[in-house]
Formats: sequence, C-alpha cells, structure tokens
Amino acid sequence: MSGPHDRFIHYIFSQPEQASAELRVVLPPRLVAGVDWGTFQSAKASVVDPKLKLTRSDLMYTARLKDSRAPLLFVLEHQSKVDRYMAARVERYRSRLREHWRQEHPKSKVPPAVVAMVLYHGKGRRWRVASLEQMQGLEGELLRDERVRRLLMHPEYALDDLTLYGEEELLTRHVPALVRLALVLLRYVRTRELNSRLGTWVPLFQQVWTSARGWEDLTAIVRYLEEVGDEVTDTEVRRVLYSLMPQRRAEELMQTMGQRMKAEGRAEGLTEGRAEGLTKGRAEGLTKGRAEGLTKGRAEDVLRILVARGVRVDARSRRRILDCKEVATLDLWFDRALSATRLSDLFSAC
Repeated sequence: MSGPHDRFIHYIFSQPEQASAELRVVLPPRLVAGVDWGTFQSAKASVVDPKLKLTRSDLMYTARLKDSRAPLLFVLEHQSKVDRYMAARVERYRSRLREHWRQEHPKSKVPPAVVAMVLYHGKGRRWRVASLEQMQGLEGELLRDERVRRLLMHPEYALDDLTLYGEEELLTRHVPALVRLALVLLRYVRTRELNSRLGTWVPLFQQVWTSARGWEDLTAIVRYLEEVGDEVTDTEVRRVLYSLMPQRRAEELMQTMGQRMKAEGRAEGLTEGRAEGLTKGRAEGLTKGRAEGLTKGRAEDVLRILVARGVRVDARSRRRILDCKEVATLDLWFDRALSATRLSDLFSAC
C-alpha cells in the first residue's frame, strides 16, 4: 500500500497542468521550447508496461515536439532517499517503454523519446547524480574518448533536488499555487521548521482555497499534514483553516476528512485481517485477523481525529482506545470524536 508521500505527490501531479508546470521549470530551456505543451496529457494505461512495476506515484505523460509527430514520453517519480542506481533504472524504463510502444504502435516508424525527471525530497543528504559509467567504475582516462562515451550510451535524467532550495526560491517558482505549496511542504516536512512556517504560508493556502478545485485541493493538503505531522502540526493546520474560512466550514472539512479516514480504515483493517488469517491458514484465524485489523484501524482513526481537534489524550486514555476490541464502542467513539472538545466527551456514559 502506498504511503502518505506517494498519495500526496500522485494527487498533485496526476493533474497534467500541475505536472507540465513542474517539468517546464526543471527541464532544459531548449527542450521546453521544443515541446508542444498543448499536446501534453496523462499517459493512457495501455502505454504503461506492467513489467516496469511503477509505484503509484511514478506518473507518466505523453506529448509531441513542435512541428513534428515525434512522440515524447515523460516519467516523473519522487524519491525520499538517494538512489545511486537511478541511472540504471532510467535505462530500464526507456528500453521497456520503447519496446511496449513498438508493440502498441506496429506501424509507427519513430520510437518515442523518454524523458525522466526525479523529484527528491529527502532529509539533509543531497542527491549525487551518478552516471551509468560511474556506477560501473568506468571513470578516468577511458571516458575521455568520445567514441567510448557514445558506445556506453549512459542515460540521464532531470533532477529537482528540493534540498538545494530555500523557502523563498520555492515560493516564487513560476508554477501554480498548489504546486508551490506542495513543494514547500515536501521541502520542510521532515524538519523542525515545518510547524513554525505553516502560519507564514497562509497567503499560499488562501490561493489554493480560492482556486477552482479549492475544497478538493485543500482536503488533500490537510490530509497529508494529518498523516505526516504531529500534534503541533494539527494545531497549526487548524489555525490556518480558521484564517481561511468560517469555523463551521473548517469543521465541515475536518468532518469530511474523518469520514473518509473511517471508510479507509475499515477497508485497510479488513485487508490486514484477511492477510493475517490467510497466513494462519485456518478459518478461525481469518475471522480473528479481520476483527483485529478492523478494530486497530478504527482505534487509530479515533486518535487521529482527537488530535486534529486539539483534544489532548493522555497515555492511559490512548491505551484504552487502542486496546478496545468492540467495534460498536469504537464506532460510537469515532462519531463523538468528530465533535469532541474534551476527552470526557468521548467516554461519557460508556
């Protein structure tokens, strides 16, 4: 199952207008000028070779060059850790994608060019681009021969290393507000600075909120911060929401978020339960696994909502919630958590 970073980046860049804006900033200007961006669109599922086993956030797009019918394939993926074998992966991408394209377009005489871009949002360590020759230890005198370099045909990829940029540089990028907000969040999400900076980004949150997809986009942003932040993050996010909209609307957004988390928690719990039961290989193991997975997911949802609402949960109460095995009780707590202002609101008459 994909993690919060995967889901968030997939949401942001699955929208072609967001992805094309990011690519136009990162790719070489000459290439940007040569692409007919009016033809840029998400790649159809049939274009993606299943053997590539791309993750949820490895996004693909197609476009054409200006004054040409030559096809282009763009691959955009994100990395939170430095991958020194990325050049080899790019080579594999290009080879398999071209082969798949040939099978899907047998009459096409022009194979597609594949442009790969990596969005790196790691903690502290900067990305070091290593060519295929360097990975194979072929550095030095040998590579001074241009014919040798051509024979090696090492693949390259565009890199957007967010660790190289400061806040001001990201906030002034010529990309939509949603992309700018996403980039600064990815840049600072693993740092202690995130919570103190959220309030300073209110104007950017405002731009996202007032856009055509404001509610949906803001929901994705808030969900991401709910998943990767701590209690202080939740408090700061709530302050940001209150500065953007009436409290009733902010509470409605949080409630919508809670309902979605409840549904997803139920599905995840059932999936975990099935996996555990099947591993045991017995009918009673399957039943027990479903129940444990379901209650675990529900209990965690209750705690998330309480934290999001600013309700402090002591260690004893947290253990009580997590240890509860009664689905009906957890459902009751979940519904109460959506409007709770103190812990006693949750446990009253239970």
